[in-house]
Amino acid sequence: MGERTIPSPMVSTLATIHLSPQFPSSPSSIPYSLSPIPSPPSQILVKFGIIVFPGSNCDRDVVYVTRDLLGQPTRTIWHEETDLHDVDVVVIPGGFSYGDYLRCGAIAKFSPIMKQVVAHAEQGKYVLGICNGFQVLTEAGLLPGALVRNRDLNFI
Repeated sequence: MGERTIPSPMVSTLATIHLSPQFPSSPSSIPYSLSPIPSPPSQILVKFGIIVFPGSNCDRDVVYVTRDLLGQPTRTIWHEETDLHDVDVVVIPGGFSYGDYLRCGAIAKFSPIMKQVVAHAEQGKYVLGICNGFQVLTEAGLLPGALVRNRDLNFI
């Protein structure tokens, strides 16, 4: 698998991220206790911030990818925090933020961290929403469109 080239938000050139040549055979075999892959001295590091809401359930998967596979500095950020100054990329992972009882992401948009996520995006920095994270970003007004109420208040 070797290496991938991705745009770096810190510089106008491209950064090379070295991926581990061996990947887990299935999601259930993903070890969460791996050490970060040492970065080559010439590599530009991109710091990831993974937002965690009550009900998030994929945050550890995202940490595994960014920290253990990509070898990038990564920190989890509890939804009540308000500091993103050291983060290049904000990731809002999947799950069921606040149980999605009203509308997916409707309650999460009021968390203290979301004002900082909006400011982060307005500065032209990267924000990634995965699954429920996409819904949170839509509710926060960072993506166009609207989500509708869960009519029956049930999940399939």
